[in-house]
Amino acid sequence: MAENEIEKPTYELFGLELAKHMASEIVLSDTPWVEIRKWRLYFKFSQKKLAGKLNITSSVICDYESGRRKSPGIAMIKKLIVALTNYKPVEVQHDQ
Repeated sequence: MAENEIEKPTYELFGLELAKHMASEIVLSDTPWVEIRKWRLYFKFSQKKLAGKLNITSSVICDYESGRRKSPGIAMIKKLIVALTNYKPVEVQHDQ
């Protein structure tokens, strides 16, 4: 397997379940930069394309993926997942 390829999972997740799975892998990993890169490559995004969707520079993505920049916070991880998957979180209205 080439360096830029990742092994496809043997199961398929969609929507919220996929988003939860991605978030847990990134957040719970000792090496979140590896997980971010894995998911970017899985969805066939270049660093430039992902950065454009997040309104940040590709050097920020590069820094995250190399471990030079501290792991992104929860808000950035959520944006990253939405950008990669096109999953649209639904805002839940709570009764008061």
